[in-house]
Amino acid sequence: MMTERQEITGLGSYSRVADALTIHFRLDPPLDRRQIETWHKRRTRNAAGDRPPEPVTELDDPRPRTPHVLFDIAAWKTWMTPGTPAPHGVGFETPEQRNKRYASREERQRQASQAAARRAATGIPRSS
Repeated sequence: MMTERQEITGLGSYSRVADALTIHFRLDPPLDRRQIETWHKRRTRNAAGDRPPEPVTELDDPRPRTPHVLFDIAAWKTWMTPGTPAPHGVGFETPEQRNKRYASREERQRQASQAAARRAATGIPRSS
């Protein structure tokens, strides 16, 4: 589980936006820079039908390892609140629903590993 971290505000690159959204919505597992980049480049609509925020600044020829685009982090928080596309293109999910989906997957994996351990301990073969 994530520890409490301070809110990130101001301008930021894909990585900083991903970190800010992860902290703000308490996402576990955290968002990745690549997800933010994908939503931005594909102009993915949220549940309200809005497109992602436009960059505040775009650098034409930045130095190596310097962000090419900078976004207003507050605008991304507003964009994500109504919900983002769910996996496999099936509807939308709010940040709370995303956390619940990942938590239920981890719970199923934990239950399956406990059942396998019980079967191994008792010598009962797995039913088909």
